[in-house]
Amino acid sequence: MGMEIALIPAAMFIVGIGMMIYMKKKRDSLAPGYAQQEMKRFVKEMVPQLSEEEFHVIDCPWNAEHHLVIAYTDESIFFIPALPNSMTMKIMKYSGERGGLGSLVSHTILGSDSADGVEMVPASAVSGVEIDESARKVRIAVGDEVKKYHFKEKDCFGGDHAEALRDFFRFLRGIRA
Repeated sequence: MGMEIALIPAAMFIVGIGMMIYMKKKRDSLAPGYAQQEMKRFVKEMVPQLSEEEFHVIDCPWNAEHHLVIAYTDESIFFIPALPNSMTMKIMKYSGERGGLGSLVSHTILGSDSADGVEMVPASAVSGVEIDESARKVRIAVGDEVKKYHFKEKDCFGGDHAEALRDFFRFLRGIRA
């Protein structure tokens, strides 16, 4: 009887290692830029009036489960709460029901009142931007409100997004000038 009980944690350990190997192989098999494509698909779903050629995207984690997909054009910045799923490699709409944060939108978006959580900030409304490229941190001021964003080294699916991040920093430098 005692030996059978010891097999349960060992089996769980083996299954866990197998899942980690499977997820790494799945992530490595993705085409470069897959997260960018998936974020653009998600933005088109959430903000259908944008044409794909006119916006760029970057992913900003809020915590381990919740992310912001930030879409930006020459005229505006869109902050969209999202839930990336590393098992399906898809990004889902944040509904406000998961994660115990209450409303993610009210904690992260500059004055969001929209039902779907998408907040659009005109680039002309941004009154200040501070960028720390080495730490991948940004402070954006709109009026009296300042929000801080810390970007990770990798995107929501574990791919490199250094180039997209440099483009976003370049965009922010352009609107603060």
